Amino acid sequence: MRVVLLVLVTYLFSFIVYSSDRVYDCEIRELYLVSGEGRLVKGYENVDKSFEKTDKNFSVSKDTGVLIGNKLENSHSSSITVLDDGEISEEFKVISVFPSGAVQFFQVYEHFEGDLKPFSLVENNHHRTGVCK
Repeated sequence: MRVVLLVLVTYLFSFIVYSSDRVYDCEIRELYLVSGEGRLVKGYENVDKSFEKTDKNFSVSKDTGVLIGNKLENSHSSSITVLDDGEISEEFKVISVFPSGAVQFFQVYEHFEGDLKPFSLVENNHHRTGVCK
């Protein structure tokens, strides 16, 4: 029963994301960790060697802030807040707070020229960067 409920909830949240015409499709291009010395260290070589085999794509709704895909889903968070839809500041920003207390911050820099817009996503000590269209 739990599995059926989980599948149904996931389906409904993906419908919310894909039903909007205001959806970003994003690709992770770089991964960084915060080291014990307080520096950003590129890659997951010492943490997760399976990264190269994982899907680097995900989508986010500009209306709801829901992220779907690449294990970055925030639909199970305690709260999802679109801080800025980008209309004024030209930066789309979402913050998600999870029951564990973890916080996820996602930002698309819409002011860049062209179809591809850079993003940053910070969760715990993981920093992901890439582009959205």
